Amino acid sequence: MIEDYVEPLLLEHLQTELTKALFTEEENPDSAKLNQLNIELIKINQEIDNLVDAVASAGPAVAKRYNAKIEKLDKESERISQEILALKTGTKAILSPEEIQDCIDRWAQYSFEKKKTIAKLFIKVITITDNEIQIIFN
Repeated sequence: MIEDYVEPLLLEHLQTELTKALFTEEENPDSAKLNQLNIELIKINQEIDNLVDAVASAGPAVAKRYNAKIEKLDKESERISQEILALKTGTKAILSPEEIQDCIDRWAQYSFEKKKTIAKLFIKVITITDNEIQIIFN
């Protein structure tokens, strides 16, 4: 029930953050490293998408190997995402406008864990009482 309440508010907040980021985009001192990591992340996500498509037409034995590769790539994607987050800590924007737009566009496709990671980036605290749910965004 709480997830159903928080999810649309988080997506609305992401849209607000996107609008703000587009108007106040600042150069990050680690932008070259961030660009490299973002490119790696895009490549990994594309490879995962390709493997997911291949699994649909593969036999059980081959699908098992694809699934193992997908799992390995997913872990690498999470590692890169954490490295990106570490570089961005202390900067004004948590995610670039492109990353925020990607979160909004692909939200329904994300796993629960990925959604949770994104929520942790933008939500400071959620307070639940008998009568209300209060969300404080970063």
